[in-house]
Amino acid sequence: CSTNNIFSIALYTEIGKTILENKIGWVCDNINPGEVARKIDSIITEKENIENIGNQARKIAETKYSKNNVLRKYTEIFS
Repeated sequence: CSTNNIFSIALYTEIGKTILENKIGWVCDNINPGEVARKIDSIITEKENIENIGNQARKIAETKYSKNNVLRKYTEIFS
């Protein structure tokens, strides 16, 4: 399972798309135990990247999902 492939419905959510587009995590088919096990193994072997991925994920969360951005989006939707 790589961040370049589609593995679950998560891709069709904003969070799933954000994860894949920004390479800030992993998405896989969570109802396929073998796929989940392979993903965990790959995460373990890539552990040197975990800190970088975490730092990038935090930056994305702080900007894209900041209180001001979320409120702006709700205002756009309900206006």
